[in-house]
Amino acid sequence: MEYGGWSKNFGRAKRYADNVVGRRGIQAFVAAPEMECAAKGVFITTRKFSSEARNYLSKVEKEIVLIDGNTLAKIKQGLSRV
Repeated sequence: MEYGGWSKNFGRAKRYADNVVGRRGIQAFVAAPEMECAAKGVFITTRKFSSEARNYLSKVEKEIVLIDGNTLAKIKQGLSRV
């Protein structure tokens, strides 16, 4: 859905007790009511995503970006140089 050139996006940042975010966590995100109207989704965690979670996303029609702890650290490093 577009709003004056802006797409409606949905994001979730979550800290998991487990070291890995699995397929169930990603499925819950994709099935969230907010995702129905969203053009894209961003899922951020300080942990890692399992291969099952990543494989599940290859079957989802919506564009979902996964940002794990390592990627988050790299983004933080890049921002500290600005």
